[in-house]
Amino acid sequence: MCKRFLFTFFAFLYYVSSAQTYEIQYTNSYNGKIQTEQSPTFIWVNGSENFILNNSIREQKSEYPFEITKIEKPSNTIISYGFLKPDEIISTADKESVAKQTFELTNETKKNSRLHLPEGCH
Repeated sequence: MCKRFLFTFFAFLYYVSSAQTYEIQYTNSYNGKIQTEQSPTFIWVNGSENFILNNSIREQKSEYPFEITKIEKPSNTIISYGFLKPDEIISTADKESVAKQTFELTNETKKNSRLHLPEGCH
């Protein structure tokens, strides 16, 4: 079951890669030093859904248990898939969390030595 799901998942990602999809990679750091023992986080973003996973999962080298998160658009439903064992997958769906979030635009800016945003981005 798990291998079939992973095959389907990665086949879908291959299909999505032909559409306009963006890959964003985040590395972990502490006190200005990159934490090499932690796998980078990857986010694939397109017009209909987002996926959040780490590089170990992306390369199919992750040990159990692990999790992949999907955000469906335009409903903004968050679906988390938990892979507990090779043949044991659980999932949850949350349709309310994103809708409850609020964002406030301010004039405050923050500096990040490795992140450079265009002028006017906060």
